[in-house]
Amino acid sequence: MNRSIVRSSVLIGTLCMLLCLALAAIFQIQITKENRLQMDRIYHSLESEIYETLQVQMGNLKVMEGHLIETDGNFQNFGPIADRMLGGDIVRSFLFAPEGIVRGVFPMKGNEPVYGLDMNASGAGNLEAQSAVSKKTLILAGPFDLVEGGVGICGRMPVYLNSASGESKYWGIVAVTLNYPQIFKNISIDLINDEGFACRIWRINPDYNAAQTILETEIGVKG
Repeated sequence: MNRSIVRSSVLIGTLCMLLCLALAAIFQIQITKENRLQMDRIYHSLESEIYETLQVQMGNLKVMEGHLIETDGNFQNFGPIADRMLGGDIVRSFLFAPEGIVRGVFPMKGNEPVYGLDMNASGAGNLEAQSAVSKKTLILAGPFDLVEGGVGICGRMPVYLNSASGESKYWGIVAVTLNYPQIFKNISIDLINDEGFACRIWRINPDYNAAQTILETEIGVKG
């Protein structure tokens, strides 16, 4: 009888251990599933915040394009419009670059070195400007060191105006320069650490073909 009791005890103990392992596995799967759902929620929330922040500022490019259309390519009187579009510490400048060479800078004060910048040549952020022209679309560049000082993110958009014959002809590039990291000051990325996660937003910088961090939580991503 003692042997039977021992065998029963061993069997019960083994079953209990297997049950505990099974419950632990199920619990771990549930935690992983919940974490994944939580990470998806955080990702979509962060994506939405960044998109809305940049979309508002990139909308300024359409205003610049509209001004050129109305004035047949003349930007000399854009100053008052630029003054209304500036505000806070986010927007650094608005640039008009006929044929890709900067000839209009608003405001000029503090941004003098960018006047005459040739976006067709080599230089930080110029590859994106050239890509914007070849693809005929708005492209963001940065963060990168600005020739006028500081660090910025720039939106570059090619503009096409109708000639006297009605033919659409490439005019040049309009650009808005945003101060970095101020442009992202209202992005709630650091709250991600409070959720028990870490996050890093990065891109491949075409100037040196390497990863470049754009935003990262205070507690960074390992590896």
